[in-house]
Amino acid sequence: MKTEKIKFIDNIKLLDKYKNKKHIYFGAEFCEKKLFTLKDLKFIVSRKNKQQVTLVFPYLTQQYLDKVKDMLSFINENTDIFCEIVFNDWGLFYFIRKNYPNIKLVLGRLLTKQKTDPFAYHTVYSKQTISSSKNNIFIPKQIARETKEYFSQTLINSKIFQKFMIQNNIVRVELDNVNWKINVKLPKQIKASIYYPYVKITTTRHCSLLNMLSNDKCKKQCEKQDIKLSKYRVDYNYIIKGNSVNYKNNNLPNDKELENNCIDRIVLND
Repeated sequence: MKTEKIKFIDNIKLLDKYKNKKHIYFGAEFCEKKLFTLKDLKFIVSRKNKQQVTLVFPYLTQQYLDKVKDMLSFINENTDIFCEIVFNDWGLFYFIRKNYPNIKLVLGRLLTKQKTDPFAYHTVYSKQTISSSKNNIFIPKQIARETKEYFSQTLINSKIFQKFMIQNNIVRVELDNVNWKINVKLPKQIKASIYYPYVKITTTRHCSLLNMLSNDKCKKQCEKQDIKLSKYRVDYNYIIKGNSVNYKNNNLPNDKELENNCIDRIVLND
């Protein structure tokens, strides 16, 4: 299986830098305030360079769902360029399926429901160490095979859910490159992508950088700086990017592991 590498960009100003790429990801996974505009989409179409664009949407409040309706109409008119939509909430999914059933959909990382906290690695591979306090000694036990399977799998392994995806034109699922082995089995109609090198741990609508400002107006400080939590996270530095918490995993599965998990795309999110 041939694996393609595709760059993820979240700023229209970066478009020219990657204009020679056949395919890019463009959008925002976690924050509706960073979402592209209809003007951005019209600019992409006006370039006429035949570049394929996968558009990425975050989870949306009702206010922003109303704002994207005109965008979706325009996207539907230009599916030769906007080849896929990555969705991260079921409200957007429902609206697209009801109004634009021919648009190819991709299940976003927030909806594949992987277990991603890197500290689970010590549990998954039974690497917890003996520890003690004044009155207690903690001796870790070998975890059960079923627990390892629980961490390696996700809801997309469900036959019922796979049938649902096929019926609703969901052609791809997005996965995190967690630091233990994954086990994904998909029907031939559905492929998988893996994001590299940043792994999503969690996200919130209460942006830490926004909360640090003197008012509630977002100035997109997250595009200028990240916050690294290293003092209490020696093994894995937690990285706050706006309203999401991530860590960096530089180790990709090998080619055989990618093929076994139906992964034919690596999304570069650095």
